[in-house]
Amino acid sequence: ARYDQPMATRHASLSLLGELCGVAGLSVQLFALDLCDLVSSILASTTEGANIKRAASYLGHCAIAGCGQPLLENAPRDCALMCKRLRTHALHSADKTTQAHANDALIALDALLVVLLYKKQLGTRAKDAPLVYRNTWLPGNSRQDARREGGV
Repeated sequence: ARYDQPMATRHASLSLLGELCGVAGLSVQLFALDLCDLVSSILASTTEGANIKRAASYLGHCAIAGCGQPLLENAPRDCALMCKRLRTHALHSADKTTQAHANDALIALDALLVVLLYKKQLGTRAKDAPLVYRNTWLPGNSRQDARREGGV
């Protein structure tokens, strides 16, 4: 997703990276820093278009949902920065689809942290952890709301 590539190529590359995060799963340690840095820099950029920010927020969601604990363990500070930027877009993005993807990333992070903290606190296996109690991180920012408005 180099800057000298056409926007359609960059958008497709970021979306493909997101899909690969689900496949790569535990082997993310090789590129965890780069992945978090890429998403963070795109979301912080003032020159990127809405399509690229949409793809970056999708990549952030797929990275957290697909890679999970290895992503947090191998790049904790970079992952935290990425999540802060995703939170900003979940709250303030003008594009409803970007907002929905950022919201989904925060929901995935919430679910991951509930499992990790429960596991650490009680020394139990992750499958014994309670279910996440909410389906939207921020009220009104659900994927269904974005679909109703023609976004997703």
